[in-house]
Amino acid sequence: MRIAGRAVGMQIAVECQRRFWLLKIGYDEGVARCAPGNLLMLHTMKYAASRGLASYEFLGGATPWTAIWTKTLRLCTMVRAYPFSAAGMAALSVDGGLWAYERIKRKLQARKAQDGKPQNGTAPDAKPPDAKPQNGEKAD
Repeated sequence: MRIAGRAVGMQIAVECQRRFWLLKIGYDEGVARCAPGNLLMLHTMKYAASRGLASYEFLGGATPWTAIWTKTLRLCTMVRAYPFSAAGMAALSVDGGLWAYERIKRKLQARKAQDGKPQNGTAPDAKPPDAKPQNGEKAD
């Protein structure tokens, strides 16, 4: 999408099996208040409807911006294939390492969030009401 010759929004999509598959989107944040992404989405949905397509697939996970367009969520699976070669094995190793890193990072973040939650309705650093002052603390 262009405004006065300037690229402000884009979509990469495929039409296959009577569906519109939205692969990638982008827009110029400098014109975000004009909502070029939403305008482009309206145009491509109109295109899909005019072609009589069965669905418009956003792909990826559920995100706040897709919730304004649909309430239906269909899970999708990513499949990667690597050639049996040194380059293929290197790519597999990199992708496997990134996958493991992200998984560990998510688990640590979940643990950190869990550790920071109040226990029994008290703040994490709250003391029981009958706690005695320790190491020079002043009594409340």
